[in-house]
Amino acid sequence: MAGGNKSCSESETTELPGAVGYDGTAGCPAGCSCSTVDGFVNSHEVKCSYLGLSDIPAMVNLWTLHTLDLSNNEISILRNASFSTLSRLLKLILSNTEVEVIEINAFAGLEKLIETDLSYNNLELFNPEIFSSNPVLENVSLKGNPIGVLSSSSPILISNSVSSLDLSSCSVSTIHPVTFSRLPKLYFLDLSSSLLQTISVSTFQKLPDLTILKIEQQLHDL
Repeated sequence: MAGGNKSCSESETTELPGAVGYDGTAGCPAGCSCSTVDGFVNSHEVKCSYLGLSDIPAMVNLWTLHTLDLSNNEISILRNASFSTLSRLLKLILSNTEVEVIEINAFAGLEKLIETDLSYNNLELFNPEIFSSNPVLENVSLKGNPIGVLSSSSPILISNSVSSLDLSSCSVSTIHPVTFSRLPKLYFLDLSSSLLQTISVSTFQKLPDLTILKIEQQLHDL
């Protein structure tokens, strides 16, 4: 993550190449909006949507950052350790951000992350271990990505904590026995509005907690 280790108590402002600069008065990335989170003590939400960002903005007050919204930008690559200083972050929103590459350690350091929204990006392939360093992650949305071909020998994700996975409006046509085999806590799975034609009968045998499965498909005119 671009930015260095500037203390929150320092008043001077530094321009950082490839990242949004600091707003020294508000302690908020320039161009973004920052607010407190209802129900959480000393927690803040930072919204940096529609700014044309191509990289992760530099942050201050990292200890109190609860939610980071980077939706509707132009961040095509999530590089390793992009969020490594945001150790207290609970929710990360990256929808409609043109993401097409996620390096394997992009989310390293987010040990308290509970929810991430990667919907409506350009993801076709990604390493199944991208969330291996997020031990309490529960909710993952990959909705609306052009994920078409799933490996018959590798799971889509590997996580012992993810309980909700949204793959709706993707291009998936076939689900294999191994696809969800490394998501033992999966409770909610959305496969609706996809191109799904085939699901192996053994797909859900290793998902004892699966309670909600959505597979409604769109009807197309012939």
